[in-house]
Amino acid sequence: MSTELPPDQPTASPEGPTLPVVLSIEDDPAILALLQALLESAGYTAYAAEDGPSGLARLEEGGIDLLLLDLMLPGMNGYEICRRVRASARAVYLPIIMLTALQTPEQRHAGFEAGADDYVTKPFDPEELLDRVQVWAQTRQRLKMLHAWAQREHQERAEVEMRVVVERAVQAQTQAALMAAIRVLAATIEARDPYTGGHVARVGAYTAAIARELGWPADRLPVLEFAAALHDLGKIGVEDRILRKDGPLDSAEQLKMRQHAIMGARILDSVPSLSEDSFLEMARSCALYHQEHYDGRGYPEGLAGSAIPLEARIVAVADTFDAMTTDRPYRAALPTSAAIAEIQRCAGTQFDPDVVAAFLRAVARGTIAAASP
Repeated sequence: MSTELPPDQPTASPEGPTLPVVLSIEDDPAILALLQALLESAGYTAYAAEDGPSGLARLEEGGIDLLLLDLMLPGMNGYEICRRVRASARAVYLPIIMLTALQTPEQRHAGFEAGADDYVTKPFDPEELLDRVQVWAQTRQRLKMLHAWAQREHQERAEVEMRVVVERAVQAQTQAALMAAIRVLAATIEARDPYTGGHVARVGAYTAAIARELGWPADRLPVLEFAAALHDLGKIGVEDRILRKDGPLDSAEQLKMRQHAIMGARILDSVPSLSEDSFLEMARSCALYHQEHYDGRGYPEGLAGSAIPLEARIVAVADTFDAMTTDRPYRAALPTSAAIAEIQRCAGTQFDPDVVAAFLRAVARGTIAAASP
């Protein structure tokens, strides 16, 4: 699917935005006509499709900046369309807003799991719909601008753009909007490195599996999983020549790469915390401290033992295991057994022994399985 240009060819530039183009997939002709009229009156270029196959075909043509998607479509429903769109690495910048009369938490959760970024409930308020479209269209544009600045090695400007994206998600006043923006940000970072496909999702899943073995409350596991997805947030400020280097980094490049932990925390420090939970604080800990070592020989602060937040100690094991069991530019993936043995060997030095023990229990239980055999 070619809904987007490859990550190294952003269509946006720091000089200014392009006109947003919106595709609506909706089987009710009256609602589809209303959507087209609303979007065009607000200055958007609007396209329409009455079913999933024709909508996917239009996405395949490219040039779509945002998708409005009816959930209850005949044949191929909105969940399936979401999954198909998100299966393409090139759709990383494409916001998807679902339109539905369904309102149960389970149904909304299923939509987010499939890859939706936001929901608007039918019958929708036209002003609210346009507000949501505007927020997500601007978020997408900011992400493309952010990538363009990072490509040009303007680290400070890239950091500013990242802050704006997260702040605007917070201003939407919903946890779902924030987490959807976080998912897009994390996927944007991952898309810059062709050797880490699926890394963010796997590290989040491994982190939750380890935390479950450590006795974390079930209602905190999804929050931790999302927070873990931001552990490499600061890599948005690392030049592609370093991220994509086909070989080990030299000492100067390693120093620049190590700055990603500090930069990720600094971005999150600038965002007002949501009052209902500590998601942002947990995400900050994961970003800043996931490279600390249990024996105090890590970075950026050289913390040791219990001085390292537990969530970061968990992410450290999850991140390392995934890195060892996936192909890198300079080496093939290690066998799962070799990666597990290395994690065990580093218990008490690089890793918290209790976290390693929980990791081993999760492996034995089958809740952690490497991307490669």
